Amino acid sequence: MIEKEGIGWKGELSLGVVDEIIIKEVGLENFLKGIKDGKFKWKRECKQHNKVTTYALNYIAQMLTTTVYTPSVLPHQIELGTGTTTPQASDTTLTTPVPATMQACSTIQVYNNIYAQYISVWQSTAPIVNTWTEAGLFDINNNLWAHTVFNLVVNSGEMLISQWQIQIVGN
Repeated sequence: MIEKEGIGWKGELSLGVVDEIIIKEVGLENFLKGIKDGKFKWKRECKQHNKVTTYALNYIAQMLTTTVYTPSVLPHQIELGTGTTTPQASDTTLTTPVPATMQACSTIQVYNNIYAQYISVWQSTAPIVNTWTEAGLFDINNNLWAHTVFNLVVNSGEMLISQWQIQIVGN
């Protein structure tokens, strides 16, 4: 007998702060590889699971029933904010967004054959010096797909690098 299956979305946002001078010396790709290999360490970091929005779940259901028009409008940008309200499925925006931080992901790829991975980098020249407490994953039409809260300080001369991983999972 076949067991009843379920399907879901599991997402996690990893954020890391690094001195900009290190990235200038070794390059972003080498730095990220060095993080995985243990050669480099984050100055500060945090990881937090996300809340999937009703919009994202509805969009995925529409894709499965072929009612979504092509080309697909999938997530590709991340915005930071300073709100601290617990994310809800009904969220359509961040609690306290900082629009100047919205930017397209520098890398969108399949990771380890099971994750969709979205990477964004905020340079020290961007309005990044702040205490950040929330982030959202958006599509090009600014529809919120996932929302999470955390607490991470970015000081002058530092960069913020985000890696948002999404996995569709079955039980």
